[in-house]
Amino acid sequence: MIPIETQIRNFLVTDINKAIKLLYQHYYYALFAVANQILNDEEKSKDVVQETFIVVWLNANNYDFKKSKLYTWLRTIAKNKAIDNLRYQKTYNYQRLNDNIYLKPSDSVFNTDVIGLADNVAKLTPKYGTVIEDAFLKEYTRLEIAKRKNIPVSTVKSRVKIGLRELREIYIDKPFFVPNQKKP
Repeated sequence: MIPIETQIRNFLVTDINKAIKLLYQHYYYALFAVANQILNDEEKSKDVVQETFIVVWLNANNYDFKKSKLYTWLRTIAKNKAIDNLRYQKTYNYQRLNDNIYLKPSDSVFNTDVIGLADNVAKLTPKYGTVIEDAFLKEYTRLEIAKRKNIPVSTVKSRVKIGLRELREIYIDKPFFVPNQKKP
């Protein structure tokens, strides 16, 4: 029996319609969970998953299975689409204001406290944890971090990469939420 990921990879090259059908059957709920975790809106999350499948359909020939696993590629597309959707929402909210009242859209759309990110970043080796905190919690650019810490940008990039690797190890054992499935 050929593993499903291998079958889908083969179909991405030979029969895109069959590949999309298998992708939908096997990855829809996982991609929905990724999008919904960011957007916290089921309808928009469904749209993001559909957009993800469209991107796959249009770019199937660009997928390189040597660079990443199929799920990693799909998850990255879904995550980026969800973030794009969030950015559009924030821009749209600013544009719709009237009466010269300036309101900031809620920053709690993706609440890092829910996943314990700040607590887990504190568990990292300090030189990596501070860079991860600056990059992802405070949203500084790599160049801004380098200037603030008086280190080269390449060092910042390396520390981010190593810090993310350490964070991944912390989260690796945490359960993954999949919507609309009953617990055993």
